[in-house]
Amino acid sequence: SQLATFLAKAGNKPKALEEIAGIHSGQPPQVLVRAALVEELCGDRAKAFTWLRLAIEAGTSIKELNSEPEFIALRKDPEYHRIALTFTR
Repeated sequence: SQLATFLAKAGNKPKALEEIAGIHSGQPPQVLVRAALVEELCGDRAKAFTWLRLAIEAGTSIKELNSEPEFIALRKDPEYHRIALTFTR
């Protein structure tokens, strides 16, 4: 999934998305966070939020996501705050 992040940052979105195509909800939380990042970098915020929800359910903390510099723009989205509230109750 690090290759997918590199590809997305390099502008090779189709190849980046191909790299994460095999990721599924049962994988480690950090892999799910990486999938969210790739989707965000590729411009699909809805899918990024889906992956973030799965990552949180798998054990990623909101605190960890709040400190991730790659998610600065995503954290400005009201949906991020809705997700954070859902999982901090």
